[in-house]
Amino acid sequence: MADIMLAECGGGTWLVAGEEYIDDLLAGTLPEGVTIEFVAVSGRAELHDMWVRHCGEPAYGGNPWMIHPGIVRRIRGTPPSQTVNFPPWSVMPDEAGLQVLRDASAWAQADPGRGLTLATYADTSQTGPAADLSALRLQILETELSRHLDQRLLSRECREMAASPVLAPGEGRIDIIRIDKQLP
Repeated sequence: MADIMLAECGGGTWLVAGEEYIDDLLAGTLPEGVTIEFVAVSGRAELHDMWVRHCGEPAYGGNPWMIHPGIVRRIRGTPPSQTVNFPPWSVMPDEAGLQVLRDASAWAQADPGRGLTLATYADTSQTGPAADLSALRLQILETELSRHLDQRLLSRECREMAASPVLAPGEGRIDIIRIDKQLP
């Protein structure tokens, strides 16, 4: 087992093992050799059970530490991105996702030479309505972003569902990632 275990559930990440490292984890000052493992859990009950199993029963109740998405990106070494979440079986992003879309449009206007990648999470074996829904969600975001960005600066990336926090059936997630991509 790793020194630090971060559990992902429903779009969030929680510290479920290694609480003694919390200050250094948040500050980015972990000692050399400290290992970190990400695990996907299916729900809050499993998340809580894992935390109690590794850290002990909390003295005053409560929940494990939730880790800010920016810190999670830093730990993973991934470039800055924003996530657009979709409610189950909907093609319209939630309100926070609409704000991410507005922010991404502002990035595009402020730096027209920089491209965006839309990274979706999908079970590559899926077909039918679920695959169609995922493709439609991507198309809606591309259409909105192409109002402010040359279509040639947009790219798609499909990531395996296992790389994403656990999503409920019909939910969707698309990460918008800024990249350096020049027009030919």
